[in-house]
Amino acid sequence: MTNITLSTQHYRIHRSDVEPVKEKTTDKDVFAKSITAVRNSFISLSTSLSDRFSLHLQTDIPTSHFHRGSASEGRAVLTSKTVKDFMLQKLNSLDIKGNASKDPAYARQTCEAILSAVYSNNKDHCCKLLISKGVSITPFLKEIGEAAQNAGLPGEIKNGVFTPGGAGANPFVVPLIAAASIKYPHMFINHNQQVAFKAYAEKI
Repeated sequence: MTNITLSTQHYRIHRSDVEPVKEKTTDKDVFAKSITAVRNSFISLSTSLSDRFSLHLQTDIPTSHFHRGSASEGRAVLTSKTVKDFMLQKLNSLDIKGNASKDPAYARQTCEAILSAVYSNNKDHCCKLLISKGVSITPFLKEIGEAAQNAGLPGEIKNGVFTPGGAGANPFVVPLIAAASIKYPHMFINHNQQVAFKAYAEKI
């Protein structure tokens, strides 16, 4: 009988770091991603501005109106959801992301305009609340100024408070409200509904 002896060998495994292959990105990709990131910045900024205050959002008021359409439409019940769906369709038709991917200046201005509008709305609401309670608004202005600056908004610092240069109304809210009010004028007679639709337009 033949004896076979297997020798024991030890192998040492060395770690090899493999760098991932970087995909080539174009200017169009960069600006498309920048617009996509607006939503995340929007949420982040809104959260930062609302940490100190709990704002009561207006709930939808149950309403139903008869909309006099064409003869083929008949008489259908019109609700606030119908108006909101129309506003969302109108927003999609503006193709903000597509336009931003083609125009760097438009992309930058869009980001700044939307975030500045978030700043303005929160500042106005909260400052009114503080003033009504006899509380100084200076600490709050410093807080929201810091949040706006962290969000990347351009602006300037005066007396230790950062203020965005483009603070104002959201440029996309006006066309949405205008189109919806023309399409469904009876839904904008009630002031509470006007406020609710404006809040929705700013949210989407």
